[in-house]
Amino acid sequence: MDDFYEQFVGIKDSRLYNYIKFLMYVTGFVAVACFAIMKIIGFIIFAVITVIIFVARRMLYVEYEYSFTNGEIDIDKIIDKNNRKTSANFQIKDIEVMAKAESDFIKSSDFKYDKELNCYNNCNNSDIYSILVVCNQENLRINFGPDKKFIELCFSMNPRKVKTSSR
Repeated sequence: MDDFYEQFVGIKDSRLYNYIKFLMYVTGFVAVACFAIMKIIGFIIFAVITVIIFVARRMLYVEYEYSFTNGEIDIDKIIDKNNRKTSANFQIKDIEVMAKAESDFIKSSDFKYDKELNCYNNCNNSDIYSILVVCNQENLRINFGPDKKFIELCFSMNPRKVKTSSR
C-alpha cells in the first residue's frame, strides 16, 4: 500500500501585496509617460523603480507544498505561483524529532542545527511544527505548518520520533 498525501499551504492577497502591485503599475505608467515626452533620465529612473517593485512583489507571494510519499517528505517553496523550488527532501525515519515548535521536545533537544528553514505562511491557521533532521549533510531545523492528516502519516511511519503532544 502506498502512502501519499499532499498539503498545499496557500496565501491570500494581503493589503501590502495589493498596494505594491498597484505601485508597480503606477511607476510603470510614469516610466512610459516619461519616455513618451522624451525624458530619458526620468524613464530610466522609473523603469528601474518598477523592476525593483516587481521583484519585491514576487518575493511577497510565497506558498508551500508538503508532500508525503511512503515515508519521504518533500517541502517545496512556490514563489509567485510559478517558480517551484525544493526546500527539503528527507525520509521520516531519518529525523531526530518532530514536534510543535514551542514544545519541550524541541527546546530540550541537544541537536545542533546549522540552518533553520521557515516553510510556512503567517496566515497559516495550523500549529507550527519543527523537524530536526540531517538533510544533505546539513543539520536543519525545518519549521512548517502541517495539518492533522500529515502529522498522523508521519506518526504512523516513525512513532518514536514524531511527538503529537507538547510534552
